Amino acid sequence: PTTGQFTPHAAVELRWPLQRSDPGGVSHLLEPVAQFAWSETSGNAVPNEDSVLVEFDEGNLFSLSRYPGLDALEQGARANLGLRYTRHDPDGWSLGLTVGRILRSEADPRFADGTGLSGDLSDWLVAGKLELDDRLTLTNRALFDDGFDFSKNEARIAFDSSRATIATTYVWLEAVEAENRPTDTHEIALDGAYRFGRNWTGTFDGRYDLVTDQTARTGLGLEYQSECLTVDFSLSRRFTSSTNVSPSTDFGLQLSLAGFGSGRNAQAAKSCNG
Repeated sequence: PTTGQFTPHAAVELRWPLQRSDPGGVSHLLEPVAQFAWSETSGNAVPNEDSVLVEFDEGNLFSLSRYPGLDALEQGARANLGLRYTRHDPDGWSLGLTVGRILRSEADPRFADGTGLSGDLSDWLVAGKLELDDRLTLTNRALFDDGFDFSKNEARIAFDSSRATIATTYVWLEAVEAENRPTDTHEIALDGAYRFGRNWTGTFDGRYDLVTDQTARTGLGLEYQSECLTVDFSLSRRFTSSTNVSPSTDFGLQLSLAGFGSGRNAQAAKSCNG
């Protein structure tokens, strides 16, 4: 049988950018944003296959729907309110900050507790990014309610140079049964890469579970890449176990020939084919 849905929607967005430049060349941009949206779905219910996991971040604060796919769309009247601030310094660093919240005429019961979107008032979203000399980047994103109870907190520090990259991430996620996360997630992760020469790159990654106080996963990789060939060897070890997954060690070997296919390696493919 054929099934389908129809979702009319309307939105209006108001922005008031306030910009200032200091004598030293520093620029400031403060932008209050208010978006008022409405949508209502009619028709037969469809299985939700592409919108099971829901994210609430600075990238979709002013979106018509926080669902990533089309099987589920936000309903009702709502106001997406936020404030953005950006600072650019001629010495080579910049700062960005976003604060926002969603107000709804009625709560959407499909948003589970822990997503930051349940109720007629969403959690507060606070996200910041600091960039220093295009090499060091610090980011943080947090969701919390009026009582400062966090449902999500993620911080990342990354360093990038011409030969090496390294980053560490701290993650706290509240348990959400609807997203197949029955327990709280509290982890620290480390990953990086180092280019030994023109063709060779080594990688590593690891995760430490602060809830169970043990290493969750580690991995090593070695990649050889030329104009015509890419060989990627990987070794990973999963330490944690559950009722469905046991500790395991995995080996991987991937071979790619640039002489086949097209896309961004089309020029290399042409040279390999002669």
